[in-house]
Order: sequence, then C-alpha cells, then structure tokens
Amino acid sequence: MDSLKLLRGLLFFFWLSLFTSQSVMDAAASLLFIYAVVRLIQHPEERRALWAKFRSSRLAHLCVGWLLVVAVGIFVVAGSEVGIGREQWRNFLEFRWMLELGLWIYLLSLIRLDERDGAWIVAPPLVTAVFGLLAWVMNASPLHPGEAVGRVGGFFNNPMPFAHTMGPVAAGFAAAWLVIWKERRTPAWGFLLIALVLNLSVLLSMTRGIWIGILAAALVLPPLLWKKRGWILSLSVVVTGVLLAFSVPVLRDRVTEAFDPSRSYDGQRVVLWQTNWRMFLDHPIFGVGYSENRRHLREYYDRMNLPTDQFESHAHNQYLHFLSGTGALGLLCYVLFLGSFLVLNWRLVRRPTGILFEDALAACLLAAQITFYVGSVTESNFSISKNRYLILFVLALVAALKVWRQRRQSDAAHFRRGSDF
Repeated sequence: MDSLKLLRGLLFFFWLSLFTSQSVMDAAASLLFIYAVVRLIQHPEERRALWAKFRSSRLAHLCVGWLLVVAVGIFVVAGSEVGIGREQWRNFLEFRWMLELGLWIYLLSLIRLDERDGAWIVAPPLVTAVFGLLAWVMNASPLHPGEAVGRVGGFFNNPMPFAHTMGPVAAGFAAAWLVIWKERRTPAWGFLLIALVLNLSVLLSMTRGIWIGILAAALVLPPLLWKKRGWILSLSVVVTGVLLAFSVPVLRDRVTEAFDPSRSYDGQRVVLWQTNWRMFLDHPIFGVGYSENRRHLREYYDRMNLPTDQFESHAHNQYLHFLSGTGALGLLCYVLFLGSFLVLNWRLVRRPTGILFEDALAACLLAAQITFYVGSVTESNFSISKNRYLILFVLALVAALKVWRQRRQSDAAHFRRGSDF
C-alpha cells in the first residue's frame, strides 16, 4: 500500500475516533505515533528537517519552557509535600500531547486535503449528531441500555464532553458554509442543513458554556468573512439564540438555572473557582502542581468552613485550572501557546487564497478555536483528554494549512523561474 494512502486512512480513523470513545481515540493516536516514528526512521532527510524546524521554532521553545514550569510545580512544589510518586509522573506525562501535536503537524504537512476529502470530514460528526438526536428523541441509547437520555450526548452518552467536541466542529461548519456562500454567490443548502443539524445537537446537549462559545464565534466570524452581510448575519444568530433561550421551556429553564444556584450545580462551580483562586494566591509563581489542585480542595474547604460533602472536582475553568496548578507562569505559557495559533489562524483567514476548500477550512478552524476557548471559561476542557484531542487536531490543521500555502507559493515561484529560464 502507498505510504501516504495509509497515512490518509490513519488520519480519517483518528478523526472518526474523536466522536466515538476515549479508547478508540487512544488507539488511533497510537497508530499515528507509530507511523510517524517509522517514517522518520525511514526518511532521515525528513528527520533532519523536523529537528531543524524544532530548533528554530519559537513555539517549540515556549513548550520546552512550559514543561520546565510544569515540572517545578509537580516535582518540587507538590513533591515536597507528598513525595514523587506514580500520580505525579502521570500528571507530568499528560503533557506528552506536545510531542503528539508536533508529529501530527509533520504528518499533515506530508499530504494536502482538498474537496475530495469532504465526505470523510463531514460523515463522522454528522452521524454522531444524528445518533445523539435520535437517542434524545427516544430517551434511550442502544449503546447504553437502561440509561435515560435527557440531554444529547452522542456516542459518549455524556453531554459535557460531547458538547465541547461537537460545539467547535458545529461552529466551524457554519463558518465554512458562510465562506462557500460568499464565494459561490449561492447558499449551499445541503451543507447548511448539515451545519444546522450539528448545532441543533449542541443546543440540545444543554451545555451553556459552549452555547456562549458558539455565539462568540458567530459575533466574530461573519463580519470578518463578509463585511457587507456579516453584521446582519451575526445579529440574526444572536437574536435567534436569545429567542430560543427564552421561548423554548426546556432551554429557558437551563438558562435561568445559572441565576438560581439552588436549582443546579452552578453554586458548586463558583465554589471551585473561589477555591482555585485561593490556591493561586498562596502559590502564585508555579502553582500547587498541575492536576494537584484537586488534592488540595479539602484543605481549602476546611479553611472556608464548607461541609464535608462539598463537591470535589477540577476547576471547571481551564484558565483557573492552569493558574492554580501551574501558577502565573504556567497560565502565561498556555495563553501564549493558544494565542500563537489563534493569531496564525486569523492571518490565514484575512489572506484568502481563492482556493475555496482551504479558505473554508481556515474559517472553520478559527471558529472552532474561538468556541473552544470561550467554552473553557466554564469547563476545564483542555484537561479532558476527549476534548484535548479535538482542539490539538484543530491546531495541527492550522499549522499544516500554513505549510500547504507556503509550499504552493514555493512551487509557483520555482515554476516562474523555470519559465524565465
């Protein structure tokens, strides 16, 4: 089999896995890792080029510095309190995603996606959304017999990780549809229907943080992509969202819960925010150690005179999760890391190539990033492996898209030089 055809198959398998289960994701990621290692062994020129790129990359240097900050928090701060055991090593090794991200960028740069890949890009999220909606309508999932389905949860049968995966994809598909409409001067009704189905599944997941993330993307992307009609589209989406939220009873109840903590766990979330903020104030530079904040909750709950059965979990805010766990330095690294991809993606959108698929993909990826990062305010989504895989794949595609453009420009320049000769 052609090596690059095998790579395309593995990438499709990984994309499919993002909507199925954690075990399938881990298996797909492992296969991609093995493929990358074997290819680098077989192609020393690619290995040397990758190493040279790593040495000159400011983003790579940032990641190395970030790892050092995390290591100090885990092995020095937390290690001095509880020793260095299996849990500390597990928390540190969670950052192996940095290596995976680098390898995915390398693998994606070997190929170039185009409109012929559209079917395998669309199929997994669409099938997942339809399955989740049908399970919600029937209030039963064939994959989880005996469990009620009060909120759409897809194949996960869990609305929170489902929404933080499907939400960025749904917003991305909507942004891609807008680019297609603008460039072709006619609405792509089939693609619009797909985008609406995906967004409907997210709406019925009842995950408010992602609702806000999608609305944020809807405010930013249309004016950026289409100046003449963008603001009208943004206003239409926001007005429609508000009308749905206050006219459909089940959605209205979900919104008003946020203002009445006694009816939901939102009060627990606020306590977690307050507690993690106090951890940061006590350990402002390196934090208490990545993912060690949960171990400290009981200590801080006692200081705050909270009951013994007070809910214990992660920070339910990704920025606070890093702030309390890795301190100001760790949060700064995280923000700079995300910001570098966000700025790159913004530039790709602002400088369209005229190639419809790539321009639509750039808009899709930017909408996905905005949705995910805004959703991080109410959930530690980057620290949840299911959701982290999704956003890392988005970031890998952003970097690969830049490589594809640079390669095309280089090929064009080479062709012109050849013609002049």
